Amino acid sequence: MGVLRERLRNDSGLGLTELAVAIVVLGIVLVGLFPLAVNSIQLAARNAEVAQANRVVSAQLDEARTSLREDDCGKTTTAVVESFTATITVGTCPSPQRLAYVTVSVAKTSAPTKSLSSAQTRMIVRPVVVTP
Repeated sequence: MGVLRERLRNDSGLGLTELAVAIVVLGIVLVGLFPLAVNSIQLAARNAEVAQANRVVSAQLDEARTSLREDDCGKTTTAVVESFTATITVGTCPSPQRLAYVTVSVAKTSAPTKSLSSAQTRMIVRPVVVTP
């Protein structure tokens, strides 16, 4: 018991100088980590934007699969979906197979020259039925 009292009496605690040094070291470490946090937030925002563009591309391809007709061959159409501009390009449709390359590219409406996502696939084009 006496040893414990002696030890407690000699302990002067944490001084003001040690506390100031610890705060300065912590500040230097945090300043070094700040750019990493900013870059991480910017990257997360960009990834969310690209994921949303991928969903728009997928939706536009699904719509093209159901609504593509023979008279759409060789045409390019543009549609604004959410905050994106989707460009749908249908290639030529050779007669016997009626297979066409369909390309969908999506860009941010505010920056239409910079494509965020695109996809290309081959689709069977339905003939236009003329009723007499």
